[in-house]
Amino acid sequence: MRELREETTLEARVDRLLWRGHHHGRPVEYYLVKDVRGSAELSGAEALKHGPNNSYELEWASPETSTDVNLYPPDIREPPTRLLEG
Repeated sequence: MRELREETTLEARVDRLLWRGHHHGRPVEYYLVKDVRGSAELSGAEALKHGPNNSYELEWASPETSTDVNLYPPDIREPPTRLLEG
């Protein structure tokens, strides 16, 4: 939740773990969050690093567009899509 707040200024609560795996040799975890509050705004280190050669974009995905989101690692793409489809 700290990362969400630092990178987007949003607040939310964790509902449950969606996926656990590895990316670039490091363990990663993705969680479903609910009760999101605030207005998404790029902030923190990502906002400072954002530029022509290093792009950070905040993007909401619907069930119809979730497979178009280029999530990394690729293994994580299917669980959110299934979740959004209900």
